[in-house]
Amino acid sequence: MAFKANINSENHLPAAELCLKTLRDVSISAVNSEDQTFHITTERNTGNLIESIQQVGLMIPPILKEKFSEYIIVSGFRRVAACRSLGWTRIRAKIVDPACGMDECVKLAITDNALQRPLNLVETSRSLHLLSGQIKDRAGLTEAASSFGLPDNLAVIQKLLKICLLPTPIQNNILAGSLSLSTALAISRFEPETALALAKIFETLRISLNKQKEILSLVQEIALREGIPLRQLLEEERINSILRDEELDRNSKARKLRSYLRERRYPVISKAEARFAEYAGQLKLNDALKLTPPPNFEGTTYTFTLRFETRSELENLHAKLGEIIRHTSLQKILDRR
Repeated sequence: MAFKANINSENHLPAAELCLKTLRDVSISAVNSEDQTFHITTERNTGNLIESIQQVGLMIPPILKEKFSEYIIVSGFRRVAACRSLGWTRIRAKIVDPACGMDECVKLAITDNALQRPLNLVETSRSLHLLSGQIKDRAGLTEAASSFGLPDNLAVIQKLLKICLLPTPIQNNILAGSLSLSTALAISRFEPETALALAKIFETLRISLNKQKEILSLVQEIALREGIPLRQLLEEERINSILRDEELDRNSKARKLRSYLRERRYPVISKAEARFAEYAGQLKLNDALKLTPPPNFEGTTYTFTLRFETRSELENLHAKLGEIIRHTSLQKILDRR
């Protein structure tokens, strides 16, 4: 999911541009790349950028702000990193006017990043986080977000704001698509080590949102039912042996893990299912003649389903049904002993 910014209206872009002084050549050693105050981009690779700078030079200067005896980066972290890698000693940059405040620097950072590409979820979260640090009232925040093409629904904003506060590996899993936004927000409630352990499971399995929810619900219920910490459950050898099994593909691992967790969470139902499967298999049922047990084996009513197209097929099924009724395995199913 990405958000394309719309920054050509209102007063945000023009007001921010007024904070930029003329271009200046500065010593690259004076640029503090460790200060992440305005860092928005999630892209770390500078390979293509280095090649481009080598061929045509630095076309878009980074934006820097003077801070004491050095410069911090408002926008252009990758550009600065690429120039460092090329061995440059000086770099041409746009310098923010000292009279301009933090709010204008935030506008510059969001504007410069959003002009280059649609922002992904983490970049959107970082942008909203910067805005929320300057705009405290809800109406002002949603209005400002809208003017930058960011989500302007307050409920959505509140969810997105949490993303940039998650551990970096979890943010990376969101970007890679192995962890859904809703699951990431759900596991963010746990202590960091537990959240990372859950994220690692979902990264290994790469399963759908519904299956992520199922596993998350099962492990929480098992930990609560057995009175053990969730982290302890996730560290158990049985679970990790499934995840490490090199003979299983992702789908097989997911099926095996879900089956194990469900069996552990619902031992009585799982035992009943296994017993039913054993005796139903002895009845030699097929797609045309199916026997369905009561939901969760909580009732006593079973259902036979017959599928046929001709009278002859129905007569054959009728004969087969008679054999099944007399079969001892059916009685064992009905007895539930």
